[in-house]
Amino acid sequence: MLEVTLLIQNGQEAFEVRLEESLTIGRSDAATVMVNDDGLSRVHAGIYRKAELVWIVDQNSTHGSFVNNAEVPTEGTVLKDGDQIEIGNHTTVHVEMRERKMRAPARRATASRPARAVAQAKPSSFNFKSPVFIAAVSAALIIVLAIVAIVATRDVEEEKPQRQTRAPKPLIEPRIPDPLIDDWDVEEAPLPEEDQPTDETYRQALQKVKEERGEPTGYDAAVEIPAELKHYSDRRRNLAIQSAETIEQNIRIPHDFAELAQMIRAKQFVELKSVGESYVLYAVGGGATAGEFTHFDKEKGKSVPLYSAAAGMQAALNQMAETDERKAIITSFYSTGRGRSLAAAELESLTTLGRDLNKQTLDTNDAAARKVFKRRLLSFMRPEAQKVMEDLALAYKSRFNRPLPLASLVRTEEYQRELSERNVNAARNSLPPHTTGLAFDISYRYMNAAEQNFLMAEIARLEAAGRVEALRENNNCFHVFAFPDGRPPPESLIQKSM
Repeated sequence: MLEVTLLIQNGQEAFEVRLEESLTIGRSDAATVMVNDDGLSRVHAGIYRKAELVWIVDQNSTHGSFVNNAEVPTEGTVLKDGDQIEIGNHTTVHVEMRERKMRAPARRATASRPARAVAQAKPSSFNFKSPVFIAAVSAALIIVLAIVAIVATRDVEEEKPQRQTRAPKPLIEPRIPDPLIDDWDVEEAPLPEEDQPTDETYRQALQKVKEERGEPTGYDAAVEIPAELKHYSDRRRNLAIQSAETIEQNIRIPHDFAELAQMIRAKQFVELKSVGESYVLYAVGGGATAGEFTHFDKEKGKSVPLYSAAAGMQAALNQMAETDERKAIITSFYSTGRGRSLAAAELESLTTLGRDLNKQTLDTNDAAARKVFKRRLLSFMRPEAQKVMEDLALAYKSRFNRPLPLASLVRTEEYQRELSERNVNAARNSLPPHTTGLAFDISYRYMNAAEQNFLMAEIARLEAAGRVEALRENNNCFHVFAFPDGRPPPESLIQKSM
């Protein structure tokens, strides 16, 4: 029987965990094994076994998982004895597999089985090479070694600390990426067919993106990832560079859709059509909901619905249970003159932008209209990032005659937080890159090796020139962050951000 032991170390502690069927490792109690490492996602990776097969699957973590310095692909990596797993900033997991040998029960003699005749040996000369003697000695040695192994195992188990874990989650088989069923793997889900633009141009562009290549695509494609699109040795650095640039440029972050609307009206962002000359919005705004527009209180981390009238607020309160925490938040917010004025101003900002964009009044009480408008707000980006994106899109379109599929553009801080609750891969640092409007994601889910290699070479060239910071993510996306002034932030500021 195979026995699998995981030795987990992170500089602060070291302990062993025995793998029975499955376990997950992360920095929160949502994982079956919680490890103190800020570089880990809440549920970072899962390790599973089925009979003699043992494998690891990255749970769409922010910084990825590595086995013997090789990044774990979407479908997972099979583990063997002696493998070294690297996750987070400084956590390693050493894999140990050994066979526990069981002593075979002795056979009983049966009357129906006649004894074999044995030749008489001479009393003066015992035959040490006889098959009987060799078999007896071999059996004795096996028994002795088995006893020694059992004793040694018990001694080791008594000496090494064992981490107590909760019951493991259900076994998950290794996944093979499938664009028809794995859309959740993209940070923002592609738009459902009923929510997609109805014009023929969009349909044809999407068809070009998803066109069958006749060879492996996405994570299955055999690609050469340039160093510029890989993690740094300190995996915090990629996000730290983007955070440092945000601070260096004093970039304003929109907390909610109302604030984003104000910034759009102030001409800080430009809108991207659903289909451009060389790109298509493949999954932009896929996580938007029909929920009410809200004011996001960053300090408290709470959202307060925006009501146009006291009657609407009271009707909503009447439908909430007394124990509903939202009731106290709403009552507290609207009990002050400042709260009521702020709600009125933010609703005005949304309806005014809606009128400017749609040439008609936005009904904030219409759920369907809210969902469509939120998606439209998420199709904006800063002009500096637009220039970089269009350069990449034009190069890709010229080479492969396909539009560049964009998966994500600007996000509000509130929207980013909502994605974090639904998607373990979404960034949770204090300055998420997409909230700046300088970041965009390109989906490579349907791209073959040639397409991916070409795009990565183009992005790597831009990074080498100091124009962008980029990463090939585990969620079938290339993440690109554009520096507004065409150069990265000072190293001193990067170090502070880490």
